[in-house]
Amino acid sequence: MPWQLIYTSAPRGLLSGQTGFCTVARSGDLREALAQRLEQISSYNYLRVAEAATANRNPTVCAFRILDLRGSKYHVLTRIQPCGLDFTARTNHLAHHLVFQASELAQVPSPAAILCYWNGWMASWQGEPRLLQDPALDGFGAAAKSCLPAQTWMRVTGDAGRAAGLLESECIRGCYLVCPPGSEQQVLEMFCETLQLLNLNGQYALRPWRHPFTTFLQAEDNAADFQWRACQDGTPAHQEAVQRAAVLT
Repeated sequence: MPWQLIYTSAPRGLLSGQTGFCTVARSGDLREALAQRLEQISSYNYLRVAEAATANRNPTVCAFRILDLRGSKYHVLTRIQPCGLDFTARTNHLAHHLVFQASELAQVPSPAAILCYWNGWMASWQGEPRLLQDPALDGFGAAAKSCLPAQTWMRVTGDAGRAAGLLESECIRGCYLVCPPGSEQQVLEMFCETLQLLNLNGQYALRPWRHPFTTFLQAEDNAADFQWRACQDGTPAHQEAVQRAAVLT
């Protein structure tokens, strides 16, 4: 069963003496080195701090990484979103991580589908720090929705066939998608449609798990963690793409 970790600002963390931004909940058997790595990728930068209390125009980041720790690979789904103000009246966010091991991937939908449709993602934290029960693999079945034909690609670009474009070699090597503000959910749906092309008949469940992505590349992210990197014009990620002459779509 996949592991979980919840990171946010709270009066008390799971470890004694912790306060502020820290882990407030996690799976009991989550490896310590992996937990520390998850905390390192849990940061969030508000684009519009004045709207922090309402969180209307700050992005929700959905990302899929493949982390290699001491020779073991972990497939990590991360959802980071603003959640108003914390107990000190400062801006707060919550990062929810879901970690799959390689042996579990064939039993679940694509990473984009889980990020888009799984109903277990937490948007805020209430209560005392605690250990979490690991979700059962069969609980992700509801996220296995058909995303084809690629209606989101059709609506956005006018051509459903462009869903296959992200699977071309130059995009697999690493590309940036310049997207308008507020389009992160739409981008995630487009990733769903592209990844479903890799497993049309259900016989190749592992293929969609080979393409890491993020719906919003943050300045502190390691771009090399992702093949598909959505960003907004004027952000550090977009500036980096232009400076590196990277593929922009």
